[in-house]
Amino acid sequence: MTREPNTLVDDDGYTLTRYIEGRAGLYGPLRFTYRPVGAMLRAKFLDKRQATQLKYLQNAQAKCTELLCEITASRITEWDAIDHKQNGLALSPANLRKLHPLQLARLWDIVIWGEDAGDPDPDLAQAGDEDEGWLTEDLELVEAEQKNS
Repeated sequence: MTREPNTLVDDDGYTLTRYIEGRAGLYGPLRFTYRPVGAMLRAKFLDKRQATQLKYLQNAQAKCTELLCEITASRITEWDAIDHKQNGLALSPANLRKLHPLQLARLWDIVIWGEDAGDPDPDLAQAGDEDEGWLTEDLELVEAEQKNS
């Protein structure tokens, strides 16, 4: 059995692919690839967020949302977001702000805070199911060979 690694980023960095399941009537599914935010970058962001909140007391939440969208856009390398006309949506802080607030919060939980691993991707689950089928067939062959020996 393979263990999950305890480190977030290899020396040369890497990307992760995640999936957020759509919620009927609210938002569609979203697949994306991103570079995880490590502890030091997260700390720098928290410092900047605190400074932003102090500087913009009147509209601190809006400024922090802009900051979160800028960081998220800088970490996502690819996504399959579409607009209401089914056209691909370019990755940008402005387009991130167009997402449903619940989906945007999930995206932040995955990309920035690292508190959410996303949902099982149905496309990958199907491939995994096929692999498990091969494993079952292989085990059955081994068991049959053992009985015949």
